[in-house]
Amino acid sequence: MAGARATLPAPSKAVAGQIDAVSQLWRDYAPLIQAAARHDGQADAGRVLEASERTTAAMDKAVVMLQTESEERVSELLWIQGAFLALAVLLGVATYLALRQMVLGPLERLIDFAEAVARGDFRARVTGGIDGELGRLKASLERMLASITTKVCFIEGVIAAVADTAPFMILDATGRISHVNRLLLDLVGQALAAIVDIVARTATRVGAMAAMSDTLAERGQGITSNLGSIRAVSDETTTGMRQAADAVSRLSQRTGELKSLIECLRGEQEAECGTDMAGPRALASAS
Repeated sequence: MAGARATLPAPSKAVAGQIDAVSQLWRDYAPLIQAAARHDGQADAGRVLEASERTTAAMDKAVVMLQTESEERVSELLWIQGAFLALAVLLGVATYLALRQMVLGPLERLIDFAEAVARGDFRARVTGGIDGELGRLKASLERMLASITTKVCFIEGVIAAVADTAPFMILDATGRISHVNRLLLDLVGQALAAIVDIVARTATRVGAMAAMSDTLAERGQGITSNLGSIRAVSDETTTGMRQAADAVSRLSQRTGELKSLIECLRGEQEAECGTDMAGPRALASAS
């Protein structure tokens, strides 16, 4: 399985010359090694050792040169990265200052202006000049404040005009009472006083009625005890009245007869009356 691959940067001329020298020494060294491997009598151990030392020294020098060149390139890259980092920091600071000058500062002044208006300061103003879109926002807020101030002044004038002439009450958007005048408070106070007076008089009357009820209860007890006597007297009275009525009826009948008798007595003879005189005579003798 093939591993990761990367292309090395081209070496410098000095490193390239050293690599070429190593390659040439290796070409000279390789036949000597091959001859020694075959046990060829032509192979000279001294020459092989000398060639090996020259090749090894050349390779070490090439490696050192590559390492030094790599370190120099790494240092160069670090300096480049540091430069870019410093540039990025400078750009960040410059961007922040520009935003502070063009956006954050004006925005903070607009927020302070809006909070002052929210607290009821209709004379608040945005300090300093503002350009761009935030400048348009500033102009819009100032126009809105001017419109609100005009309407509030009109409403306050209307309230001041009617405050001393009619009772009134103002509710806010949530239905809560936000303002009332003195006339309404006085009217409510009078109504409450009248209600309290009515309640007091009602309580007094209820107390009097309770006392009267107690008195009537006491008298009712006396009346109940006397009902028996009253009923007895009533029965006797009824009986006497019935007897008197009967007597009156009989007396009326006798009176009619007596009247007839008197009319007959005015005549010349008793026989002409055509009435039996026995009854009247008896009545006359009885009376």
